[in-house]
Amino acid sequence: MKYPIKNLFALTLLLTLAFTSTQAASKDKGIYKKTTETSDFQSVYKRVYDSMEKNRFFVIEELNVGEFIGRFKERWGDDYNRNQLEEFRIMIVCNSWYANQVSNHDTDLLALCPMRVTLLHKQEMTTILFARPTVFAKDSKALPVIQEIEETIINAIEDAVK
Repeated sequence: MKYPIKNLFALTLLLTLAFTSTQAASKDKGIYKKTTETSDFQSVYKRVYDSMEKNRFFVIEELNVGEFIGRFKERWGDDYNRNQLEEFRIMIVCNSWYANQVSNHDTDLLALCPMRVTLLHKQEMTTILFARPTVFAKDSKALPVIQEIEETIINAIEDAVK
C-alpha cells in the first residue's frame, strides 16, 4: 500500500458519514410526518378526525395543547411558544379490537394504547405527526398487529390530506 494513512483516513471518514446518515435516517423513521399547505387548520383537523373514525380509530379525547399552554404566556415570558405555533392539538385515538389483539400477544405494548395524532399549524402550513408504534414492537409477537395499526392510521392521515 502506497498511502496507508490517507486510505485509513478516507475509510474512517466514509464509515463516519455512513454511520451518521444511518443514525439520522433511523431517527426520522420513528415519526411519521405529513405537511399540507392550508390557511384553514379547522378543515384539516376535521378531515383527519373524520378519517380516523372512518377507519375505526375512534377519537376518544381531543386536547388543545396550544390553548392550555397559552395560560402560561405571562409566566414563561420570552420562553413561551418560541416556534410561534398558531395551533397545537392532539387527537387521542383507539380501536378496542386492536387493543385486545395487542393484549393477546404482548401486554407490555398496551403502553402504546391509546394512540395519538398531533396536529400543528404555523404560517399556513399544517403538520400532522404520528409516533410509529412499530419502533417499539420490533421483537414482539404483536408486531404484525402493530404494523397493521400503524398502516391504518397513516393511511387515514394520507386520505385526509389528499
